[in-house]
Amino acid sequence: MDRIRILIADNHPKLRAWLRQLLAAIDDLNVVGEATDGFIALEMVDQLKPDLLLTDYSMPGVDGLGLTTTLATGLSSTRVLVFSFHTERAYADRVIRAGASGYLVKGASAAEVEQAVRTAVRGEIHISPAVSKPNTLTDNRANRPEATTNLHQLTSRQRETLKLIAGGQTIEIIARRLDVSVRTVEMLRIQIMERLGLENLSELLEYAIRTGPVQGDA
Repeated sequence: MDRIRILIADNHPKLRAWLRQLLAAIDDLNVVGEATDGFIALEMVDQLKPDLLLTDYSMPGVDGLGLTTTLATGLSSTRVLVFSFHTERAYADRVIRAGASGYLVKGASAAEVEQAVRTAVRGEIHISPAVSKPNTLTDNRANRPEATTNLHQLTSRQRETLKLIAGGQTIEIIARRLDVSVRTVEMLRIQIMERLGLENLSELLEYAIRTGPVQGDA
């Protein structure tokens, strides 16, 4: 039986050690590496190509939401399972909409962690029972503020990137047009979404079309 290959990303060494010990005790699970921040996690996903990234929601560099968005909208086959101290449903909804395969509340039992890992690798979604119950898991856009239409809060490089994204260009083409690396384009995309309050690529494209950045600089 092929072992499930897992990468752990968290800036707290004690939590990483606990997760590694827990997962190592299960025969068909294999922790292939540990990352201490989001940038390192992205590099290690590229190098190791794990089946699952088990990542903290809040981390230096790129957070768990940013990692989820980058991997879900790229070519990576790595699934993402996010964990956090937050029990509010909004956090779980955010990462699931971005493409995560699950959301674990820190303090979950070893049995739940194992269940969440297996559920995520199967391509299904696990959400901790400790998370507050919602009315629905759908994208309730009416319940959150609209992204601002003020493009002046973006840098000129971010606006240029947004225009190319709105024009349907791939990350590789954008990187060549801007003369930067693919990883830099991914970081620019995450920064744009964070500044505009957007949560995934679909919202980013919708925003770009609605505000018309493809027509020219703001």
